[in-house]
Amino acid sequence: MKPDLYYKDEHLSCTHFHREDTTFEFKSTEKESEYSDTFIKENLIVLFLKGSFRVTSHYFHDQFIHQDEMIVLPQGDSYTITTGKNSRMLLFRFEAPTSSCAKQLLNSYKHTCGPTPYKGAALTIKKPIEEYIQLLYLYLSKGIKCEHLFEIKKDEFFLSLRWFYSKDDLSNFFYPIIHCTCTFRKTIMENLNVVNNVADMIEACNMSKSLFYKRFKSEFGISAKQWLIAQLKERMRRKVLEPEVTAKDLMNEFNFSSPEHLNLFCKKQFGMTPSQLIKSHQIS
Repeated sequence: MKPDLYYKDEHLSCTHFHREDTTFEFKSTEKESEYSDTFIKENLIVLFLKGSFRVTSHYFHDQFIHQDEMIVLPQGDSYTITTGKNSRMLLFRFEAPTSSCAKQLLNSYKHTCGPTPYKGAALTIKKPIEEYIQLLYLYLSKGIKCEHLFEIKKDEFFLSLRWFYSKDDLSNFFYPIIHCTCTFRKTIMENLNVVNNVADMIEACNMSKSLFYKRFKSEFGISAKQWLIAQLKERMRRKVLEPEVTAKDLMNEFNFSSPEHLNLFCKKQFGMTPSQLIKSHQIS
């Protein structure tokens, strides 16, 4: 790779382009520098174009990354990147792939989730990605701010990975994102019968409200409140099928604070009182 190809224009010494859409961001420094973020709002792919780098995050523990390599840092993670002199890199931020092909790319690797110890894996930047970066730099350096174009470039990046890298390479590369998603779903399911509301679930997941709401909607397709209510209704339907079950049993098992609280819930969600709900499900 020849990083200087991206910086031929002497009038473009600054490689940080300020746009409302910060999906792509070039960074360049002549001296040793440090970049850090205590809470990544979106998934982040860092492409190291020139220089020496040391990365510390949840998956990368004071790990040296070479130029012409790239890594993934998942949403919600924190990181510190220490660069050497004359270093250049490209930051690519995304919440989730939007095209069907890009979604399939990540979905096909969900089998990698599991307890196996994982050390952060860097991926070599191959020639097709080099050319992709060079054209992207040209667009940004000319002040192009077309939202549609950068959505296309985002999808193109994922397609290029799928075309030019092996499945094993991409499984390791995307593990931090995939593992994060699977762990989140596992935590939700493990706490389903323990928590009483969304606030308790957020606490169980140990994350901020905004990140929890985003990740939950992405994972389950509906809001956390709607999902918890639907799960509670289904569990109650199964419970009222049991012989001799009472309204008191429902109140105790599903953590309703009082008979009035249970009554309000049943009327709102089932259109009937607890006693009527039980009666409607009992076999004559």
